[in-house]
Amino acid sequence: MTTFKNGEYLENTMDLKLAYIFIIGLTHGGKQTIIATTLTSILVTVENILKGRSVFTLPLDTNFAFKIGMYILVGVILSYIFERYLKKEQSQKRIVESLKDEYDLLQNIYNEILEEKSVLQDQVVNSENSFGKIYGIIKKLDSMESQYVYSEAVEVIEKILKVGDVSIYSMDKNNKYLRLIVRKGKNDINMPKTITLDYLKEAKTNIFNGELFVNKNLHRDIPMFISPINDQHGTPIALIMINSVKFERLTLHFINLINVVTGLIKAAILKAYKYEEAIRDKRYIENTPILKREFFENIKNIKKDEMEKNKSEFIMLKVKNKDKDINSLSHLIFKTIRQSDYIGMTSHDDLVLILSNASKSDSGLIVERLNEKGIHAEEYNEEYLYV
Repeated sequence: MTTFKNGEYLENTMDLKLAYIFIIGLTHGGKQTIIATTLTSILVTVENILKGRSVFTLPLDTNFAFKIGMYILVGVILSYIFERYLKKEQSQKRIVESLKDEYDLLQNIYNEILEEKSVLQDQVVNSENSFGKIYGIIKKLDSMESQYVYSEAVEVIEKILKVGDVSIYSMDKNNKYLRLIVRKGKNDINMPKTITLDYLKEAKTNIFNGELFVNKNLHRDIPMFISPINDQHGTPIALIMINSVKFERLTLHFINLINVVTGLIKAAILKAYKYEEAIRDKRYIENTPILKREFFENIKNIKKDEMEKNKSEFIMLKVKNKDKDINSLSHLIFKTIRQSDYIGMTSHDDLVLILSNASKSDSGLIVERLNEKGIHAEEYNEEYLYV
């Protein structure tokens, strides 16, 4: 830029090269500032050479030396400032990350302490109310009907142990097959309604010894806990299976609680079986496995309650073989049905089968199989059966 003053031209040049170094230094830092300073110094040297100046005399020119020195000084200062700022920022970032790690650690410790507090609180509550809870359990299981005890047992386990998947399976006389009696929950491990004992081979020793099995290897295909119900001869007659237990709940206190609860259930079931055996003559029609009206209606009502509470399925089939002797017919039916099924007389003098854990869609196939055995049956419909 030039101006005219007192008849003379005065050249006042705005140093864009210095501005270039300044901008590069502020925006890109040390290395780029050195490059910018070097390029600017080369540019000034080339400009002077193009004007006819000698490259050997340039260093002696104070104006040239001052410019180059100023460029270098500004570049060094800007590099220092930028590097210092960068180091400070990195240091603060490390401090923030360190504080974040400490916070995460403290948060995890807090969560663990909170969970432990909850567990200990439950233990204290259970301890303080132990008599009340045990009394409540005994009252719920206080029945002489084994099917009712099984139905209430899953409710008791769910309430006391706070688990979401409980099932009870009966075992056949040959200790080979297990069939579902009742289930409460969502069946997370997709246990079939009928399984072989070999399916639970890891638990076999505990089952025959009457001991609680704990799935310590955390196999997904079998329940977390299996508690056998063995008769007075040590023969397993049913298995209580518990699943959907969080890992942090697998404490000695929880296992002891399972032993106490399942122990009460076992005692109630064995008592019910003994009672049923003692009143066999009153319970069944003479010389047959057919339940009398009162007892059959009782079983039917229990099944109805199970359906409403646990969504358990069952179907009823009416036997139509009126031409056959009821004694021989009942024994033929008894050999065909499962241990968890029932034969009984209704209030209308109909001979009816209750088939546990069978759905309406299964009825056609079951009727066909019964027909093959010479047993003619049809669906026995009641309003409450299919809600």
